[in-house]
Amino acid sequence: MDLCPEVLLKFWEQEGFGSYHNGLLWSSNPDYLKNCLIDINLENDVVVFLRTSLLNFYVYSKKVDTFFNINLRSGWINDVGNDFDIFMMITLLDDEYLRDGIDIIMHEKANKNLGMLDSRSCYGYEPILSLGGEENVQNLRKLSMPEHVSILAQTL
Repeated sequence: MDLCPEVLLKFWEQEGFGSYHNGLLWSSNPDYLKNCLIDINLENDVVVFLRTSLLNFYVYSKKVDTFFNINLRSGWINDVGNDFDIFMMITLLDDEYLRDGIDIIMHEKANKNLGMLDSRSCYGYEPILSLGGEENVQNLRKLSMPEHVSILAQTL
């Protein structure tokens, strides 16, 4: 936990690990998610503190003291700032961010069609987007998160 700022440790202590917003967001044990980071070659640089049902990883980088959103479906990385409270209390509650940044609409469709996730599963596209899959609800499946991350990592 030497990569974690005090604010993350307090967050986990107060909130614990679990899901929010009907499984859209997951606060998970960073040691469990660290194994996923090995597949995308980030295990020594960042700690995952939150993930989405469609595999956006929210990470903290001690090296640059900033939080990032890593979208594993598309491969893009977005700086979400260095103020944890603003991110959690403003950004994650913003309707536009939930729609465009996290894709809450697709999450809700997947949740309705495929059922709720557990802490070790995610929704993923088959075929995956980077190999020509289309981003539509018919292509979404409920998948094992570690295995799906491993597959996505090979295409990034």
